[in-house]
Amino acid sequence: MQISGIFKEMGLIERYGTGIKRVRALFSDYQLPEPEFKQLQDGFWVRVKAAVEEKQNGGLNGGLNDGLNGGLTNTDDIILSIIDKNQGIQLKGIISFFENVSQRTIERQIAELIKKGLIERRGSRKTGGYFIVNNKK
Repeated sequence: MQISGIFKEMGLIERYGTGIKRVRALFSDYQLPEPEFKQLQDGFWVRVKAAVEEKQNGGLNGGLNDGLNGGLTNTDDIILSIIDKNQGIQLKGIISFFENVSQRTIERQIAELIKKGLIERRGSRKTGGYFIVNNKK
């Protein structure tokens, strides 16, 4: 308990023992598949499944195209949340949050978010990362 208190004072954790509940609630709020948690000897493991939205009369392709060309998809929301909580995160870091989603798919979605002006890439090719665009001027 003393270690968790120190981590809280340092700002590394918000509250002790509430993280998994809060993650599940956020996924539920965004109508995403619930993540799977497993306790391991040295920590824990989390599996996040990509959500694919299917539109009526449009099938899978219609739903994906509408999502990518119009509003944000669930995966876009997840990517934005990841970047918001990890300003400067690199592509490999973002990909690590997803299972069964190709690097190319994540790259395309990041390119769309950049095109929409929601995120930007800063820094060198090797050490740069992604940041949420602050629209307040």
